[in-house]
Amino acid sequence: MAPLYLTSTQALSGKSAICIALCLQFKAQGLNVGYMKPLGTVPVEVGGRLTDEDALFVSRTLQIDDPLDSISPVLLTPDVYDAVLKGMPLGLEDEIKQAYDRIAANRDLVIMEATGTISGGYSLNLSASRIADMVGAKAIHVLAYRPDLATDNLMMVKSMLGDRLVGAIVNSVPPDAVERVKVTYAKFLSRNGMRLFGALPVDKILSAVSVRELVDVLDGEILCCREREGDLVESFQVGAMNVDSALRYMMRVPNKAVIVGGDRADIQLAALQTSTKALVLTGNLYPDSIILSRATEVGVPVIVARMETMAAVKLVEPMMGRIRVSHPRQVARMLDLVDHGVDLQALRQVAGV
Repeated sequence: MAPLYLTSTQALSGKSAICIALCLQFKAQGLNVGYMKPLGTVPVEVGGRLTDEDALFVSRTLQIDDPLDSISPVLLTPDVYDAVLKGMPLGLEDEIKQAYDRIAANRDLVIMEATGTISGGYSLNLSASRIADMVGAKAIHVLAYRPDLATDNLMMVKSMLGDRLVGAIVNSVPPDAVERVKVTYAKFLSRNGMRLFGALPVDKILSAVSVRELVDVLDGEILCCREREGDLVESFQVGAMNVDSALRYMMRVPNKAVIVGGDRADIQLAALQTSTKALVLTGNLYPDSIILSRATEVGVPVIVARMETMAAVKLVEPMMGRIRVSHPRQVARMLDLVDHGVDLQALRQVAGV
């Protein structure tokens, strides 16, 4: 059995989501599947100990009972890099290999996840290439679609991983580019000793954020409908126009958050007449009772943010349009996309299972 090691050259490419979906698909096929992220990059504290945020979410989603310090044995913290600068021996290679052996024991297949960028771990002698060699992994490169299909990045990764890199999965492909990816890009990969394992269509659900995430990033206060804070927001609009134009504009976009000045009751009421998942009121201004009553009636959380509208937009805008999975609905959607868009049998052949 050769583990499958998913790499990327960009953060939020959908790598974690695809790992989850692959694990679930192979488990449904009767395989005993393990998961591992050798290098953790986003430390979170659990039970008084640090682990990686992605590893924690994936392990909980998959209901894996392996210890978190085996699932993600090395955390790339400032202390680790400080030790590197001081030339201190760390013995991290042994930690990763031993953790892998524990995860792989009695497993048919292990899905491994690299850091968000291919350079992670280089100064520790823990590059993606080094880790793949240590455990005998076959690497699959995950890339979010762009018009040039990241051909330069892919060939750079190929030069680093050599024959360990066996192919790619392209994520977030627009409908009008699917055939180009399946035909032209597949031929490009074939000419370079790789294959296309899948092309997954763009999906708004996967790039959505929850109302709770909006509250957190805005450091806001939620005034009503707290039970809806798990709802997913697929896009946002700024309510900075006259009410007639705003209403026509907002009616065209479903499942959105509307960011509007707290003194614009007219726009707020208009937003509540359309498919709105959250109403963000800026300027630290609270709504009048009519707005709050109407929002409660239609089940739209109202969030008050201290900053002005454009400052709120600058915080929310980077959150939208990037692939992340933090919600059961997103997990289910990626599972369906992988089922229909990835050649699972080819991946099993590569892994030897």
